[in-house]
Amino acid sequence: MYKEFQFAGHFLPGRKRLNQIRPEDFFRQCKNKEFWSWGKKHHQTWKYCEQCGEKYEESEPYCKPCNADWEENKQKNIDKDIFPVMTLKFNDDLILEKKDCCFTHIIGLPVKDFKIQIDENKFYRERTTLPIFDWQKPIYEAFMKEQDNLIIKSTGLGGSALKLRHTAHQICSGKDYNNTQVPIIVGPQKGMAQDMLRRFKALFPFEIKDNMNTCKLNNCELKVLASRNIDSLRSLENPREIFFDEFDFFPENQKENVLDAFVRYGGKSGAKAEAMTTPNKPFGICYTLEENPMDFKIMKLPYAVGYGSIYSFIQIELQKRKHGFDREYNLMYGGKTGNYFDEVDINATIEDYPLTAIKEATTVMGIDSGWSSSWFAIVIMSYVRGKIYVMHCERWKNPHSQFMLDRVAELKRDWFVYKILTDGSDPQWIYSLKSRFKDTPPVSFAQVNVNNPYDYHHVPADRYIDMKVIPTSFTRRVMQYLNQDKNLLKNQNRVLRLHPSMTELKNALHEVYVLQGQYKKETSPLNDYVDAFSECVDFFTTKNIIKLMT
Repeated sequence: MYKEFQFAGHFLPGRKRLNQIRPEDFFRQCKNKEFWSWGKKHHQTWKYCEQCGEKYEESEPYCKPCNADWEENKQKNIDKDIFPVMTLKFNDDLILEKKDCCFTHIIGLPVKDFKIQIDENKFYRERTTLPIFDWQKPIYEAFMKEQDNLIIKSTGLGGSALKLRHTAHQICSGKDYNNTQVPIIVGPQKGMAQDMLRRFKALFPFEIKDNMNTCKLNNCELKVLASRNIDSLRSLENPREIFFDEFDFFPENQKENVLDAFVRYGGKSGAKAEAMTTPNKPFGICYTLEENPMDFKIMKLPYAVGYGSIYSFIQIELQKRKHGFDREYNLMYGGKTGNYFDEVDINATIEDYPLTAIKEATTVMGIDSGWSSSWFAIVIMSYVRGKIYVMHCERWKNPHSQFMLDRVAELKRDWFVYKILTDGSDPQWIYSLKSRFKDTPPVSFAQVNVNNPYDYHHVPADRYIDMKVIPTSFTRRVMQYLNQDKNLLKNQNRVLRLHPSMTELKNALHEVYVLQGQYKKETSPLNDYVDAFSECVDFFTTKNIIKLMT
């Protein structure tokens, strides 16, 4: 039956290796060997159930016949931390003692060892010997092509480990890497780069004694560099490839240097670039490359590609409960975890409801206008029978003003919008909206501006409600608005409802960060949503038309 084996390649650095062989004998054994013989004997990745013997694909998370009772109340069981019995194992042919059929079986299969935290005192631990999967074949094939690759992946997918194994295979099995260098850029600290090199050395069944920053193997030199020392690439004579690992988390002030390195060194030496990262913030290095990929071939690997193989069913279900899941596992750009709104309160608002316009509802549209330096965000919310429902949200990067006027008019018509709320710090945009909707301000309070019939500045703030387009004071009174948001979220009647499809807005609320009484908008790339959301909340909680807060 299924067993786990401890291969030479699995030993941690510093531990005594068993069955050591001479490097020259090892290179002779690896010469011209395939990395992994996909689909051939000992390499077919399928699973079987230890209880019933049923055979499954490599991506199947659990045996459904053996968990039939659990399946009947699947979601309720998950909510109560009751999970299916995990009886599936990879076929015995894959988990072999040391063989020489391929390079991977020579050095030993990967071992995944991870700990999943359920709550403060409860952990789930899993340790498994894994094969090379069928879904990893396109990644390996991309590595083998003479092209620059940009791989945007979910966390824990094993991309860096696969790349290290690919490089080891190329060095040991042929002559393409003879008299070359392979620099690996990891940042920002040198210790992280050195840890990458230790992982590489631990693949081999013999000790490699080079220093903490270099490793010479079969006449090829690996050199690890921290991102802040990226200029050291200039001193390399013949780099074969350059590997940038988790580059989207390099410090912001290194962005230009890293982008320059991507472009410059490939043309100078012919070295190809292998860039791999989990996405971080919008407008960072990864975002910039994705928007303008240059010569990079982009491959996106969300958690779904490794579901059931790299990721267990239990791991994913537990991670879905945590803020940051969409960024870490679904390749969504996000920001710093906030400290102002309670995660429990935000999650309590999530409810599946019809996203259809209700003519009888009181519906408002909040707008945070952004043009060249930020996003243009729109949030539409409806008050229906004592509840506030977020009905629609969207945002645009660098939009044309006329396009946004047309878009706002379209949304106003489709959602039966009663009032349009937009920040008063952009009067030209407000004039444009008022002109589009013929919203001439009331004239009973002061002299009308003959040069601008849509000038609203003579209208007292308490009579803004009489206008179709209402300027708000979010920029000047941001903390007051955020406090109203917090009170609404904490309302025990759970007045607010947020649709599960609105992940960006949910993440925006999670990322609201306040330091010493000041809202730090720069910590969240989704802050534009918060502005538009808060304008709607302010309308429903402070206007005399509707009084919700208790």
